[in-house]
Amino acid sequence: FFSSLFVLRAMAMFSIALCLITFALSTSAHTVLVTGATGRSGRLIYSELQQQGVQVRGLVRDPAEAKKVLNCGKCGPAEGIFVGDVTKPDTLVGAVKGVDSVAIAVGTTGRASEEVTKNVEWLGVINQVRALAEANHNQPDLFVALISSMGTTDPNPKPFAGGKVLFWKLQAEAFLSTSGIPMAIVKPCGLVDSLAPNRTLLVGHNDELQVSPPIIRR
Repeated sequence: FFSSLFVLRAMAMFSIALCLITFALSTSAHTVLVTGATGRSGRLIYSELQQQGVQVRGLVRDPAEAKKVLNCGKCGPAEGIFVGDVTKPDTLVGAVKGVDSVAIAVGTTGRASEEVTKNVEWLGVINQVRALAEANHNQPDLFVALISSMGTTDPNPKPFAGGKVLFWKLQAEAFLSTSGIPMAIVKPCGLVDSLAPNRTLLVGHNDELQVSPPIIRR
């Protein structure tokens, strides 16, 4: 578990890709599914894996958006692009079948309702992990990398630090940690997309870092 502060978003997302690439090279793994692949973080993970020669798939909600940001043609299953919703397990089956690893880059915004946040941030993670395991039960080498957030262990986080969404992210971390599937949980603080020259990467464990404001450059 680690939190990164005051660096490019790309650096934070590269850490996810590095976990997956290392796993792929050390096992028989060969296919990674990035969920939330058209999001600002997901697209960076997807791109980095592609550039490193890893066979990668993307789970998206909008094929038109995938065409704009993932450089796919028809943006269908033939190109590894699958349309799905993490709150609806039956829509995940095709995407996870034959996959060794999943990078979970799906999340909600602070404007989402409590019900939507719970369904995406917690139950959605359960759905993704279960779908991976059930569709590939004969595959001994599975791996999940989850983008969570710093501050999930704070019992009363301020709105600017994540607010109530962190409770549901913590539930997802707990579920994944006890799932029995090898995993990595990356916990960046706030992510922005502007350039970050001369920034320093700070790495901590279990929310030990206390930096204000909790912002890093994507």
